[in-house]
Amino acid sequence: MKKLKIEIIKLGESKYNPIIKKMQKISRKSKLFEITEIKKVNLPDSDDFSWGYSDKQLLSLIQKSNTKADIRLGIIDYPIEDNFFGRHLSDTVGVMTFYQTDKIFKEANLDLLNFVLSTIYQAIILFSCNSSILQGESPYHNEARGCLFDMCGIKEDIVIKASKPSLCHDCEAMMRKKLLNENFISQLKREFKFIKKPLFYRIFDWVKAHPVLSLVITVLSTIIINLVSNAFFELIKCFLEMEKPQ
Repeated sequence: MKKLKIEIIKLGESKYNPIIKKMQKISRKSKLFEITEIKKVNLPDSDDFSWGYSDKQLLSLIQKSNTKADIRLGIIDYPIEDNFFGRHLSDTVGVMTFYQTDKIFKEANLDLLNFVLSTIYQAIILFSCNSSILQGESPYHNEARGCLFDMCGIKEDIVIKASKPSLCHDCEAMMRKKLLNENFISQLKREFKFIKKPLFYRIFDWVKAHPVLSLVITVLSTIIINLVSNAFFELIKCFLEMEKPQ
């Protein structure tokens, strides 16, 4: 299975460079993609009075990077056209923004890395399916199903798929219709494990969802720990008494 080569283009200065470093580590583990280069392009003045950047302007900036990568993804901290999370600019070029995304993910106790990885896997699927939004073949859907291709018309819904993404029945059927290799789909599902909440917050969410069971486990754990501690204390006590001179 061929790994797709992805080039990342940082559009202007970013507060989130550590996210890009984490992404490189995941890239080395993935069997579907590799980050070949990370470049930076200075941002000109916005062509939008709301400090946003249009598809046309962003595509022009990203295309300045002359590379042989299969996919080029721009990352920006400012609003983009229609205030989307990301835009599909051409068959091989996309852009994602941290504008507002950072606050939504922080409130949901999610790492922004989840957002970046979700976008990368979307781009990989679209490229592999040879599917272009411009040709009316978009797999995106309005309903929030926890699927990688949820449109997230209500922006906060992005946390649903970014916590534990999946492929809905329609999207998986689309992929199979495009005759994607079965190994590709299986590997994709395996790599979804990279997109998850930190362990602490997964435990916290479980406790919130099962308060009674959590209480029972806590009580039982306390009792067991107390019994083990007492037994251990008695064992040490016996050992010390045996060591005393007669």
